[in-house]
Amino acid sequence: MRCECYGCPDMKLKSDEKKRQKTMEVGGCSGEELKFRRRRKSKKCSCPVRVYASLNREQLWEIRKVSLEHIGHKPEPGQAKLVKQYRMEHFTASMRSRVLNDIDAGVPVANIHGSIARERDGLQNMLIMEKDMRHVMEERRRLKMEGGDANALLKYFEHARSRAAYEEFGDVVCFDSTYLTNKYHLPFANFVGVNHHGQTVLFGCALVSVEDADTFEWVFRQWLKCMGGRAPDGILKD
Repeated sequence: MRCECYGCPDMKLKSDEKKRQKTMEVGGCSGEELKFRRRRKSKKCSCPVRVYASLNREQLWEIRKVSLEHIGHKPEPGQAKLVKQYRMEHFTASMRSRVLNDIDAGVPVANIHGSIARERDGLQNMLIMEKDMRHVMEERRRLKMEGGDANALLKYFEHARSRAAYEEFGDVVCFDSTYLTNKYHLPFANFVGVNHHGQTVLFGCALVSVEDADTFEWVFRQWLKCMGGRAPDGILKD
């Protein structure tokens, strides 16, 4: 893990920035415009802060190198909201669902962001930015595939091995949608069982873009269709 300011700065970017500033000053550019331009410089300053770890012979993690002194910049807690990964960790499932429902209802993203900010007593208490909400909106749009692509993908995932395993060991199925959430915040839902060796076998899986009743109903119906329409005797879930 490294500081986001590690690495050498883009010298060409710095040179171009100086030229732009000089041109703007000669041309009588306003102070606000000049301030905006200066914010565009590279944040890279060869900061050495890092925590380096690797697996040892026993397959356990060991810390190898640690450097915690920032050089070339002064990080402050208030700057954490400028890091997208940090902000998205606070984009809860309930907020995501609310944002997407409001977008589906035709509410502009700017109004949604402003409404949530007012509930939290101002933008200063709002960690999630408007552009994060737009990112979630675009992410959902990409996941909504058209009929032809969706059907092709469905046929691809109709595994013969999973169907054969289900025929033998599908009396009781465990459905788990809390196993993993990837970097796109898509829960990995899986249907699993146990074979005659006591081993876990996979009957099917899905990446869920929206965690609501309609989505899970669709997942169950499509999985049941892939399994030949035969429902299990029992289902266990978290």
